[in-house]
Amino acid sequence: MTSLLKTPQESPSQEHRPYIGKILLQKELPLELSTHFTKIPSIKRKLLYNECQRCGNQKRFLFGIIPCAKCHQTHLYCRNCIEMGRVLECESLFCWTGEAPKWTCYDAPLSWRGTLTSAQQTASNKLVEVINEGKKEFLIWAV
Repeated sequence: MTSLLKTPQESPSQEHRPYIGKILLQKELPLELSTHFTKIPSIKRKLLYNECQRCGNQKRFLFGIIPCAKCHQTHLYCRNCIEMGRVLECESLFCWTGEAPKWTCYDAPLSWRGTLTSAQQTASNKLVEVINEGKKEFLIWAV
């Protein structure tokens, strides 16, 4: 039987995987890997709107203004993604630009051999129905 998980010896980039595709605050950067990240602005000011570079928010009412203790000016911050940590307009975000990991390729990705319980099947059917109807939101609680 082949293992679905790669061992650290198979990929030199194993330690980098947690950072691929993430946009981090400066305080979240690992010091030993900081040279592998690129600095990007946290909020871009456009002609008619602002855009958060972390979550893509462009809604005016989801931006707040707060005085900055570092530079003693007032700056925008995005309230849409504040749960990931507040980032002021004068602060930068960081994205991984180091070596890309070597991901394992599988013959049948996202496949599963098993059966759903009747409750799981009911939830699955409802989810498919909602998607087919083009609805944008559907809350499903699965533990």
